[in-house]
Parts: sequence; structure tokens; C-alpha cells
Amino acid sequence: MDFPTVREISRRKNAVLILKFLMKCPEEQSVMDIYRSLDMNDGTGKYWLTKLANLGVIEVVRTRANLGAKYFRVAHREDARWIIDRFHRSVGFKLARLIPYTKIEEREVRRDKRFATFCEQYYLTLDEGIEAVKNCNKIGVEEIGHPYNKTYLFRKEQGYDEPERTPEQILAEAKRAIG
Repeated sequence: MDFPTVREISRRKNAVLILKFLMKCPEEQSVMDIYRSLDMNDGTGKYWLTKLANLGVIEVVRTRANLGAKYFRVAHREDARWIIDRFHRSVGFKLARLIPYTKIEEREVRRDKRFATFCEQYYLTLDEGIEAVKNCNKIGVEEIGHPYNKTYLFRKEQGYDEPERTPEQILAEAKRAIG
């Protein structure tokens, strides 16, 4: 599968939701089973099922017993996994905005109402949301081991280096130069 196709699909949460559902299921799923399980309306579901089938990510399987019903399954699991990982990465950058610059414990992030609703909007569990944030390069992760087993998250400052001299040092040098 080519990269522009993966990029296009991984930006759409409904397409990724269908892929995640089909990846979990061991056998083919009918159209109605997909709609009911995902609480998706018919128009959205039909659009994304046909789009994913046309792109070759999922395939349509028809059974002999029920020729009118369409059943779907994932055609290429590696491509589907790649799409889901790319989606998690992009959502991780959005979730990273909710992490403060000061260190915060992972369990406090899980309790945060904004974090939970954002994960819900993008059809992620809290565990998937935390993993997406941990994999984001804007977030620093500090794990404290043996006695406490705690994980702290904090946002890194991007594109900022400490100045070689502080403002106080520059002011002191200017005062010395003046006399």
C-alpha cells in the first residue's frame, strides 16, 4: 500500500474504528454486525466500508448460504496495523497538549476529565491514549522503579535551548563595562 493512501485513511477516525474492530474479530463480519457493534449510522459505515474495500485494506466475502449479505474481513493485516499506528501517533500529538510542562503522574492523567473525553472522541481506550502520549516525542517519560513503580509525564519544551548567559549575567557585565 502506498504512503498517500495510508496517510489519507489514518486521518479518519471512523475508518480506523472499522479497521480496529475487524482486526479484533477472528472471522468475517456482516455489515449489520459492524454497524451495531460500533454504533455507527448506515451512511457513514457504508461509505467507509466501500472506501476501505476499494483501497484493498479490507475485502468483501460473500457466503453461499446467504448470497445477499456482504461479509468483510481485513485483507492485509500489516497495512491495517500501519494505518492504526499512524492514527495513534497523530492523536498522540493532539493529546500531548493536555500534558503540562511540570511532571504529572500517569494516574492523574487517567483521571483528567478532558483527557478521557478526548480519548472518547477519537475512539481510544485510556490505555491506548496513554501509550499514544508516551510515544509522542513532545512528551518526556520518567519512570521511578522498585519501591513505588510510578510513571511521570511532562511536556518537553520544543526548540528552546538554555541561553549561555542569564539576563542577570548580561546586566552585570553591562554595569561593569560602564564603570
